[in-house]
Amino acid sequence: MKKTKILIVIALLIVFSTTTVYAKNTIFSDIKDHWAEREIINLVNQNIISGYPDGTFKLNANISRSEFSTLMYRVLGLKEEVSEEKTVVFQEIEGLWSEKFIEALVEKEVIIPDEYENGYLANKEMTRVEIAKMVIRAIGKDRRARNIYKNRIKPEKEIALFFNK
Repeated sequence: MKKTKILIVIALLIVFSTTTVYAKNTIFSDIKDHWAEREIINLVNQNIISGYPDGTFKLNANISRSEFSTLMYRVLGLKEEVSEEKTVVFQEIEGLWSEKFIEALVEKEVIIPDEYENGYLANKEMTRVEIAKMVIRAIGKDRRARNIYKNRIKPEKEIALFFNK
């Protein structure tokens, strides 16, 4: 069930290229009559996603690494699982609203610090390849995802090979 939930969330993100994690229990003014309105509300009701403080969901906005990390943290049910004796891996996220979410994903090896030579850059737009690699790791298929980075082959080809098996 958890794998299915992760894949549904990721599919929505790829289609929308967006989601947000700020306001709670809001009816979004910009999703009325959208084909995914019911799914968005369902994910909000499960406390997986939320909207912006201005009452919008921003369907056409891009998702940041902070936002996606928060979403993955919630989908994986990692609530309060971050160890107290943690070492901050990405110095630039220290004190950021999404720090605990990012650090929890690093701790669970969903985010691999070696892939971010210049830091995590939490407010940078999340790419589809990054999303795919994190989902693959979250469902326990990380060896193949690591090979995408190490071998520097075209990620799209590797991901296609992975799913065609």
